[in-house]
Amino acid sequence: SIVECIKARFPSVQIDAADLSFEENVALTRQVVEFAHSKDIFVQGELGTIPGLRGQLKNNHKNNVIEYTDPLQAKEYVQRTDIDSLAVSVGTSHGLYRAEIRFDILEEIRSLVDIPLVLHGASGETRQDVRKAIQSGVNNINIDTELRFAFTQALKDFFSKDKEEIDPRKILACGRDAVQKVVEEKLDLVGSVGQARLVV
Repeated sequence: SIVECIKARFPSVQIDAADLSFEENVALTRQVVEFAHSKDIFVQGELGTIPGLRGQLKNNHKNNVIEYTDPLQAKEYVQRTDIDSLAVSVGTSHGLYRAEIRFDILEEIRSLVDIPLVLHGASGETRQDVRKAIQSGVNNINIDTELRFAFTQALKDFFSKDKEEIDPRKILACGRDAVQKVVEEKLDLVGSVGQARLVV
């Protein structure tokens, strides 16, 4: 739980109460922030819902209604909760498929909120849209499913060529290398190459 993570001194936590009413989300997030900040721990909050399931390759949630983040509510949410970053819902979906990003909403949120913005569910987005999201004010982009896919696909390819190998070091190395390749490509895409010195 978040409380256990805070007690264990994790450097940051995320509270996702976006499925609750706005007032309930504010109240719960504020409780987490007060406890976390007393331990100097960073808190990410979320407003709006992001459809799909993490790790899913095909979009089987076409009937899901996206609840976009309301820019004015975003401003109020940040002011009342004192969160350190905000995950917004602007059209992306969890999983490995492309969605239509509402850049107009994203840019309006950016104009009203002065903390880092987070984009969840970006694994299926094009390079152009990822770059545009950054230009529109996003500071943190999540790509979990794409990494899972790279890892598992590498293992499948490995065993299609060598069904007799039993050394886990060799087997897992191909998955690790595949994930590293994707991470390197994403770091280059978002402009983070050579920037580690700025955050350590």
